[in-house]
Amino acid sequence: MAEPALVTPPQGLAYRLRIATTPSNLSILMLHGWGGDEKVMWVLQSALPGEAHVASPRGLFAVDDGYTWVRPPETGVSDLASFNEAVGALEALVPRLGGSDPLRSRRLLLMGFSQGAALAFAYAARSELPLLGIASLAGFVPEGDLMGLGELPVFWAHGTTDERVPIERARRDAERLVAAGVRLTFCEDPVGHRVGVNCMRDLKAWIAACTQAEETGEGRHSSG
Repeated sequence: MAEPALVTPPQGLAYRLRIATTPSNLSILMLHGWGGDEKVMWVLQSALPGEAHVASPRGLFAVDDGYTWVRPPETGVSDLASFNEAVGALEALVPRLGGSDPLRSRRLLLMGFSQGAALAFAYAARSELPLLGIASLAGFVPEGDLMGLGELPVFWAHGTTDERVPIERARRDAERLVAAGVRLTFCEDPVGHRVGVNCMRDLKAWIAACTQAEETGEGRHSSG
């Protein structure tokens, strides 16, 4: 499998891109959390199908230990509007990738860790592009109207001893998503702010099922 290559366009987000092992229009966009960068999400590569193009962009704003998607300081409880700049940057990135690079916006799955998961929800709530689904890893849902998500498939992995995003908040956010109509798969593991072994296994199975459903014409989402 080819190593992800760093792409630094003159304007917009820098990102790392992994080309699929076979011709494909399946794409996965990985979004790091607070203090991460375009490299950290690749520890999850084993859960991703080889027949997918994968990109991981670098956050907009530099902080001491990496990058963030919202202007620092982070308040801890962000609303959808807090991510407007980051959503705009992703909206500019995805179509460009669909041109010169193999990433295809029409079969796009978002996978975010912590703050990156919140950005994924903000993007899905605003974007008119169809999505295959969202994988939220140790994440949270920003405050705001989620009805634009429709019947979007969502996988949620969370640690019961998460010290940054408490499991109680994750469960409340999961209830918000279900109330908004999403098709939620929720996984808990006895770990902290990371993805446990059981949830990693379930994530891999969910991605496979999600992409297979899309190929048969099921599970497509548009918030427009």
